[in-house]
Amino acid sequence: MMAWEGQPSTQQGPTVTEVPDLEEVQDETVNQPDQPQAMTPTLAVPNGRIQTFTLDHIPPSQWRYRFQEFKAWLILEVQKPNAQSRQILLQFVSRFVGILQDWWMSLREYKQLMFLQTKSVEGALPQLYSEFCGQ
Repeated sequence: MMAWEGQPSTQQGPTVTEVPDLEEVQDETVNQPDQPQAMTPTLAVPNGRIQTFTLDHIPPSQWRYRFQEFKAWLILEVQKPNAQSRQILLQFVSRFVGILQDWWMSLREYKQLMFLQTKSVEGALPQLYSEFCGQ
């Protein structure tokens, strides 16, 4: 006979404890209010969450560094097999959040197409950088 946790056992043997469901554990770790929230995920995104790109919650003086993170992500994507610039840029803009998303949605369709049809991924980022940093 096995003893359940919390019940006295008269015999020596293994005890059975309830193992929480994996989804419950993931929900608890993702939704912990005590934990400080990151401004935005970095290149390595745990738990299969989709990385988003934002300039919100950081001062404009730090935007240059954020653009370097964007560039690192774009370069990493270009190095994947069968990478296509248009697909990478579509993926990039689809992950815009906050100010970046507002900017993207304010562009006319022609400007959006011009951005997405940039010949190289590296050529698209300076357009975005000059829009926000003015250089």
